[in-house]
Amino acid sequence: MTDVSSSLAQPGGLPAPAADRALPGRANLALALKLAAAGVGYLFMILLARAMSLEGFGTVAFFLNLALLMSVLGSFGQQMALLRFVPPLAAAGDLGQIRLLLRRAALRAGSGTLIVSALLLVLFMSGTPAARGVPGGISLRDMLLGLALVPLTGWLELQAHLARGFHLLALALAPREILWRIGVGAAVATAWFMQGGTPVSSGIVLALLAGGLIVAGAAQARILWRRTGLGATAVPAPDPQVERDWRTHERAFWVSSVSNMFLANASVIVVGLSAGAGAAALFFAANRLAMVLGFVMISNNLALAPMLSQAWKDGRREPLRRLALRATWRAFVPTAALGVALAVGAPSVLSLFGPEFPDASGMLRLLILAILLDAGGGASDILLNMCGRQRAAMRASLASLLAAAVLLTGGTALGGAFGCALAVVVASGLRKALFWWVCLRQLGIRTDILAARDLRREPRSAGAA
Repeated sequence: MTDVSSSLAQPGGLPAPAADRALPGRANLALALKLAAAGVGYLFMILLARAMSLEGFGTVAFFLNLALLMSVLGSFGQQMALLRFVPPLAAAGDLGQIRLLLRRAALRAGSGTLIVSALLLVLFMSGTPAARGVPGGISLRDMLLGLALVPLTGWLELQAHLARGFHLLALALAPREILWRIGVGAAVATAWFMQGGTPVSSGIVLALLAGGLIVAGAAQARILWRRTGLGATAVPAPDPQVERDWRTHERAFWVSSVSNMFLANASVIVVGLSAGAGAAALFFAANRLAMVLGFVMISNNLALAPMLSQAWKDGRREPLRRLALRATWRAFVPTAALGVALAVGAPSVLSLFGPEFPDASGMLRLLILAILLDAGGGASDILLNMCGRQRAAMRASLASLLAAAVLLTGGTALGGAFGCALAVVVASGLRKALFWWVCLRQLGIRTDILAARDLRREPRSAGAA
């Protein structure tokens, strides 16, 4: 069996020019799905904000962000590992090894997320108000329901990364980002109507969120098993080289995965812990509105990561450079245009959530700036992880995690939710600059928007070099 991490492997997957041309099509599909998810997601958030009290909405926002971050922490890098190793194996038709790796990943991630949930429950039950998640504490019912979201989110995320490894973008995105929200939103609206317009409790909403994840995850698993052919594949004997590669790299993938999720989710958690559920609700609305700008970048990255993994097996540098820079250009230009529009209209857009939410306009504008810094720096972190430089990515991730933790904690302590937003800008800039520098040193590839602009002046035939 060929070493799946080797940069010297024989050419496989898409040829370089074909990969260069395939990125826009796959990225456009991902963008269409993300835009659909954005429409559903923002209607869903507005519904929750209107149907719940400000504090109840803040509690749900706290647990949604906690579930995303802790599911990645508990999965121990298995999500990114699937994305790294599945595409080359799928291109080679080696479904047996994929099934073996998936079984190992599921056991590791499932046990890890359950352990994390149990540890969090112990922490929240320790008695201090801060340890209970929001000042004043939350009910045991809400704790249990909120923490149940951690392993359930980890389950769907693992399946989504497997689907991405097979380039099944619709199956990766639709169950949790579209169908789950539609189903839960309809249930919350029904409960709100049946209660005569009185606020829906956080316990009811958290229960609906958990139940919806179970239904969405079961449906996704059934379809994924059939579409990939894994269900009809016999389990072979483990390939020692593949198993060794997986064990060698999972720690690096784990650190990088946590780093990727940290700022967007930890910022809401820190505000909730330090300033309460009301401030967390305002910050969460600004945070999620700013994240709509990242959908173009995320859409490109969804298609880009498995394509980089395949191109790396080709052993050629030029296709990697062109793929990365095309993704940067395609992400930054529309993100900048949308960012300016959203910054100008921030109070009006925030008012859709309720009369209190325009107070978050300043925070929203700072978070928009953080997204622009991220898009302008390019996908250097993904390039490192998909191209055999995961240890360098791990070291950069650790440094950025430590810096972000200090900045978020200090910024929130000094300036509340607004100070946290300012800390996100500084941390985003530092993280992107660090990864850009490491990528340049390790791979000799620039990923920033200025290099992407220069790429557009090169002749198209250069992609075949």
